[in-house]
Amino acid sequence: LPSGTIAYALYDPTPGIEAFRTYFISPDGSNLRQYALIDVSEPALSPKADNDYPLAVRTWEEKSNPRTILTTDFSSRKQTAVAKYWEDAQADWSPTENRIIFASQRESDRIWRLYTAWGDGSREDNLSREGQSPTFAPDGKRFAFESCDKYGTSCGLWVGHLYDSPESGYGLILEDRSAKSPDWSPVDEK
Repeated sequence: LPSGTIAYALYDPTPGIEAFRTYFISPDGSNLRQYALIDVSEPALSPKADNDYPLAVRTWEEKSNPRTILTTDFSSRKQTAVAKYWEDAQADWSPTENRIIFASQRESDRIWRLYTAWGDGSREDNLSREGQSPTFAPDGKRFAFESCDKYGTSCGLWVGHLYDSPESGYGLILEDRSAKSPDWSPVDEK
């Protein structure tokens, strides 16, 4: 894809289709093209140019792909399921390695929790932290997310680190229950 490409998804309610479609477009509005897989949404583009699977998407269609998070190339010929549950969603790529962070409600209590997985599907880790809408920092180790403390108070935006425990390495940066969907700038601390 050309540098600066934007990926987005929208739902096509046309009778007989009724599915998500994912598209790529240039920032000036040119070069609009549809992604080959139908019924995928929540696209996340890898910042690493050498990634064999540079696109992560959430799948919805069950005949050819069970609901999960897939990583894939732009032609959709190479596909790997990196998360294995229907409830896995909201993927974001690490800017430093072939890893995604995502949220899931897969546990029986239906609480959103954070996980990471390698882009080739080889390893998944439970970060042992409740939260959703995670986004990696430029260092590829820290991440921001929306959550509350373990008592259900102090809700808002939090920052965590892949290698810290929830008790010691997570901090509330904005206490505002209405703060949603953070996205960390890819450049420094800006």
